[in-house]
Amino acid sequence: MHWPAGLAALALALPAAAEPAPPGAVAWLRDHTGHTLDVQAIGPVAIAPGGVIVVDPLTYSGSSDWPFLSIPEGQAQFVVALDAKSGRVSKAMLVFSDAPVTCGHDEATVPVDTGLAAFLDRPTAAALDADALALGPDKDIYNDWFHALIGETHVVKEMVPLPSGIRFPIMSSGWGDGGYPVASLSDAEGRMVALYVDFMGMNDKGEWLLPPECPAPRMTRLEMPAFPPFNPVASGVW
Repeated sequence: MHWPAGLAALALALPAAAEPAPPGAVAWLRDHTGHTLDVQAIGPVAIAPGGVIVVDPLTYSGSSDWPFLSIPEGQAQFVVALDAKSGRVSKAMLVFSDAPVTCGHDEATVPVDTGLAAFLDRPTAAALDADALALGPDKDIYNDWFHALIGETHVVKEMVPLPSGIRFPIMSSGWGDGGYPVASLSDAEGRMVALYVDFMGMNDKGEWLLPPECPAPRMTRLEMPAFPPFNPVASGVW
């Protein structure tokens, strides 16, 4: 797996305008989408231990039982793939490696009610919840914080700060509200290359872009010593 050097190369290879894709998750995304994508690296993200959730940040509450997805901790790149025709966010990714993709897994579905989605690790999720409550009972995190930052932005694809200073990846969800698949991509060694959410599908039919499922991990069968059948009840032991 290629770590910071590979991710730095990825960022340099993805300016605002689309260019030939580097190997890995970005290339896989372009190769498997029937529409032209304008892929942009938005910025680096530091992922804390404990996984991430993909949620609508304006309706998120820590009291909900959101399933955190296990992903590589450390440095990642926040990447968006815009539909070249509409300019909308077709897909958004956290990229952990530039290794070629061989398979993946359909991880979850993110429900969106405000036209926005976000990747949150555990500290960021806790900060979002705490900062929203700290605004007071008569205020909300959108009107009293996010509106000034992104309220006039037609297509959101930002690293946005919270009042406490933590920045996190936030993006528009394609054409708006709905339920969208979240999937992981892995390399030939079974290591996660990227985590992405698909907002606009892979073709004109609107079919979701999902990777071929990774094979189940190999299991080593332990050979136990042979012994004859034994019924403890019938033998009077129990």
